[in-house]
Amino acid sequence: QTAWLKANYPLEYMTALMSASAGQTEKIAFYVADARTMGVPVLQSDINSSMWDFDIEDVETDTSAEDGGKSNTGKKIIPHIRFGMGAIKNVGENSVQPIIEERAKNGKFTDLNDFARRVDLRAVGKRSLESLIKVGALDSFGNRASLLASLDRIVAISSNHFRAADAGQMSLFGAATGI
Repeated sequence: QTAWLKANYPLEYMTALMSASAGQTEKIAFYVADARTMGVPVLQSDINSSMWDFDIEDVETDTSAEDGGKSNTGKKIIPHIRFGMGAIKNVGENSVQPIIEERAKNGKFTDLNDFARRVDLRAVGKRSLESLIKVGALDSFGNRASLLASLDRIVAISSNHFRAADAGQMSLFGAATGI
């Protein structure tokens, strides 16, 4: 039965297999390589796209380069597997849940400041945030070295913002913000 699923539904099968093995790093590495061998692309974790488990994500690609620019549509949707944040070492579900909930409620994060002000990084934890940076989940906000170097400052900004908001402090403009 599993061979039939792998042969007929490789994307769905590999996604489920990776989600079921999320805690086993060696198996995940093997399954990612196997998926890529079968022609199933696997995308890295992303703070704006990843869920707790591995997930199927449709990615729009430019096909005009493939056919020499002769295509009328120029766009093609190809399903990919998005790496789940639950498979990242040192990242727990309690750390990821506030990120996913905030993203679902108010949309994608536009930049690092937006992320730090919308998600209470005290709940995420410094160790989890460091692991997310190291695997590239925050690559859309800058390079990894500079993000790691400013990790303490990022957490402090978020912490000050949420501490002030909890205390009910008002800004000069009347909104309840910490900064």
